[in-house]
Amino acid sequence: MCTIFPLVLQPARDALYHMLGLYFPMFKSVKTVPFWLHAIICATMSFVSLVLGLFIDKTNVWFSLVGSFCTAFLGFIFPALFYMYSGNWSLKTVGWFNYISTYLLLIGGIISLVFGCAAVVYLEIFPDATE
Repeated sequence: MCTIFPLVLQPARDALYHMLGLYFPMFKSVKTVPFWLHAIICATMSFVSLVLGLFIDKTNVWFSLVGSFCTAFLGFIFPALFYMYSGNWSLKTVGWFNYISTYLLLIGGIISLVFGCAAVVYLEIFPDATE
């Protein structure tokens, strides 16, 4: 648990900083974020993770939920949103292929997030469903 926690939440924190960096220049780099704000963001992410860990009895369920959530955002949703909001993004400037591919990546990420979390919850409620 001590090694997986930073492996999952630190990339999520960095992705959040890069996303906020599109609108707030202080988030362009982890080094330019004020310490008090960095501490609040890290403490909030850790607190939410701690609360989930306290109320979810089984460790594998907690890891599955955090993994599903972070994978959907880091692998699908954030890259599509970064590409869309990086500037000068329209059908005319990027072309049909990039336009459709970006939306498919975003929709696929939302679908993987919903079905990933739903599968974990479903298998927790009905554990005999895997047999």
